Amino acid sequence: MKDLIKAGDMKRAEAVSAIAWILKNNLVNENGSLIEFIDHSFLIDPYLDNTPRQVIKKAAQIGWSTLAILRSFHLARFAGANIIHTFPSRSMSKDFVVPKVDPLIQRNPIIRSIVGVDSVFLKQIGDRFVYYRGSYENTEAISISAHILINDEYDRSNQNVLKTYRSRLDDAKRDRPELGWEWQFSNPSIPGHGVDVLWQKSDQKHWFVKCPHCNRDWYMRFPDNVDFKRKIRMCDKCKITYNGAFTL
Repeated sequence: MKDLIKAGDMKRAEAVSAIAWILKNNLVNENGSLIEFIDHSFLIDPYLDNTPRQVIKKAAQIGWSTLAILRSFHLARFAGANIIHTFPSRSMSKDFVVPKVDPLIQRNPIIRSIVGVDSVFLKQIGDRFVYYRGSYENTEAISISAHILINDEYDRSNQNVLKTYRSRLDDAKRDRPELGWEWQFSNPSIPGHGVDVLWQKSDQKHWFVKCPHCNRDWYMRFPDNVDFKRKIRMCDKCKITYNGAFTL
């Protein structure tokens, strides 16, 4: 991708990279704020990661919902993928689409121009589709198939229904063996359950930061890097504030 950008071939670069697509078209999030990768540099690798099996233990309010929406649209548009994005219930799916997906479409002309069918539970992107479905009942998974399955709030979903959704990838794996991807992410609930089980089987990548005081490379762990009394994030070695205060 870097070679394409250096050559000035942004059209090909944006087909390969969701980040190039975002930056070339000045995409904004559902609130109208420009999407950037300075304060959100920890999202660069996830935006570029095409690993077929991914599991993410995440905190809330870090930009992952926007990532999931944009990556879905980009993969539908440029990789020709049909995508199923599941939630624990049908109402949660609606609560995701109406305040997050729909405004993001409306605020970005380049996305609006490629959307055909546009309902609460189905978005047509070019000649492909993104399905937003609940995982409470098996009926939600009937009569649809996809190349990529995204399980949102994995820990709070019906695991038996998610197995049914995985079977919806079978045709894709035969037709498009390079796809058939499965991505699961969630705020973790308890150790040894849900997303944590999958995480323990993964290569367990972390976002590391370097302490400017003691030069140690570390990643955020709870409660090691939190000082509740001072309400700060901190290096667990030298106990110096990292990147200012925050609200607990």
